[in-house]
Amino acid sequence: MEIKIIKPQDQAKGEFDGGKIVEQKPIGFSGEGALIKRVGPLFYWAWAQSTGEGGIGLHPHQGFEILTYVIKG
Repeated sequence: MEIKIIKPQDQAKGEFDGGKIVEQKPIGFSGEGALIKRVGPLFYWAWAQSTGEGGIGLHPHQGFEILTYVIKG
């Protein structure tokens, strides 16, 4: 098995709430500039962070599960 390190410059970036929440995406959606677009059934993986208060509204997602965990805050 080959291990490939995807450097930050080859990952996608995104934001929510006008940039109050920023995300680094080792696996991003197509068109976002990430080197990897999909790994099997995992098609989105992001690390989001905020230096202050921010929010993410409701999404109309259907047909897949979302897992979110908060480390601090």
